[in-house]
Amino acid sequence: MDLDFKIVVVGDVNVGKTRLICSRAYRKTACLDKIRTPAHASSVWAIDQRLSELWNSHRLWDTFGAHDRDRRFAFGHADVVLLCFSIASENSLRNIKAPLKKLTNFWIHETRQHLKSVPQFVVGCKADLRHCNLDEFNARCGQLATKVAFKSELSLSLPYYETSVVTGDGVEDLFTNAIRAALLTRRRFWRSHLKSVQRPLPQPPLLPPMPPDCDRISESSKHLALPAAAITGRSQSSPEPECDLPSFDTFFDFERYSDGNSENCSIPLHRCIIASRTRIPFEEKFNEDFIKLVYCGGFTNDSRIFTNVESRAARLNMFHTGKYSDVTLIADDGEIKAHRILLAAGSELMNAMLIGHWRESSLSTIRMTDLKRDELRECCRWIYARVMPDWSTPTKLLIQLIPAASRLCMSEFFSRLEAQIIERIRTSPSSIGLQFSMTALELAEQHHANRLAAFITRHLSVNFNEIHEFHREQFLELEEAKRVIIEKERWPPTWYMKERDLYERTIKNIKNRDQKKHPVFTRVLCGAGSSFFMKNTFFYFLRIFCSFIPSIF
Repeated sequence: MDLDFKIVVVGDVNVGKTRLICSRAYRKTACLDKIRTPAHASSVWAIDQRLSELWNSHRLWDTFGAHDRDRRFAFGHADVVLLCFSIASENSLRNIKAPLKKLTNFWIHETRQHLKSVPQFVVGCKADLRHCNLDEFNARCGQLATKVAFKSELSLSLPYYETSVVTGDGVEDLFTNAIRAALLTRRRFWRSHLKSVQRPLPQPPLLPPMPPDCDRISESSKHLALPAAAITGRSQSSPEPECDLPSFDTFFDFERYSDGNSENCSIPLHRCIIASRTRIPFEEKFNEDFIKLVYCGGFTNDSRIFTNVESRAARLNMFHTGKYSDVTLIADDGEIKAHRILLAAGSELMNAMLIGHWRESSLSTIRMTDLKRDELRECCRWIYARVMPDWSTPTKLLIQLIPAASRLCMSEFFSRLEAQIIERIRTSPSSIGLQFSMTALELAEQHHANRLAAFITRHLSVNFNEIHEFHREQFLELEEAKRVIIEKERWPPTWYMKERDLYERTIKNIKNRDQKKHPVFTRVLCGAGSSFFMKNTFFYFLRIFCSFIPSIF
């Protein structure tokens, strides 16, 4: 068969030759956990492919990596040779680019010893190790990866490509251009079907992986009482796990701020606790066992006791209506009627303030400075019934709740608030999410919301190009040190953008050069003058033929 090619893959031991061939044959990527096991595969693979409107069959020959083995059988009738080395092994690269006088058994010398004028490609395998933790990789895979060899360190006059069987990057480009090089060696003037074969093109730069989402993988957030959906990326419709309601067991037989006693016993009662736990009015008669059950809780089948859902609704109803309220919280722009006992049961700071030895414990009106009514209202809803703001709450208000939650020492509410803001930024449109991120970054750092600050920094770094184009003025309002960090960790990185621009200019120059090779041929066969040219050619030959007719007769 005329279009039957042989591609030989050579390189040191454990550079990834066999897995590169298997990735090409199966068109699949390999999981990093399976790299530990050695690859067992046949030494020859035959693959059919359609390239440049031509069907071709190429055989991939895997060879021994040991230097003392005989590989002459593999080099026979080879069309392309791939010289492989590992990105994480300087030794394998040194065996390719070492001088002839120092090493006589390296791969370029051995290839040229058997094949004089065959296209050769230098292949950097395991390109995914450029951007991973080598210590973790060595521990998981049992290998000894060392310093990464960068592309700038290569000083070879051969085409260079990088591949990764884990991500699949570069594998298709490598073999496509290798087949193009093999087709060009078969091109002759009588083989017109090979005239349209394109020359091998340079490899586009490999896009580095996006920085990991610290909110999803951070181990430091495990001790927080976070909803599981905040780590797994829940949708807006998925319910948030509920928290246990505040307990009233510390207020059992608590005479201070009581509203009276029952006729059957002398235990002091509190109207707000009775209304939030039972269906029975405060005026009814209670025995001591029932009162203890109301205050201390426990498993019961008594229909007079509210379930958790009913108790949560009763507490929120008392808060919104102000029924049985005995304290007024005054914010900067309004006031809220509240219940001293319910606030003390749900917050340690409120407990010390309202029933402890602070001076506010004797006041019926407490001024909460630097807090707005909406912020104070959401904090009270959490203290009363462990209810987070729903999706109708504006994101701007959620961000403003950060200093309020930090000031009132509501650690669990603070951690859940971080998760909710992160979810809002992640699910909102890109432009709106970036504006909220830059607004919340300074507050998050001031109040030690480390999880939220890390997520926002990563989010701004990943979308740095959009920020630079559409939100530059707001970005310049951030602190200079933070701007430097975000710009340094931007994605795609600066070096990738430069290499991408260089690649696009190179491809453009190659296309312009190919078009200038046959300008007349292109103008004749493509355009309105094509039919005119064919018509004139026909009449020219007809005139020559007619000139010979008189001489014949």
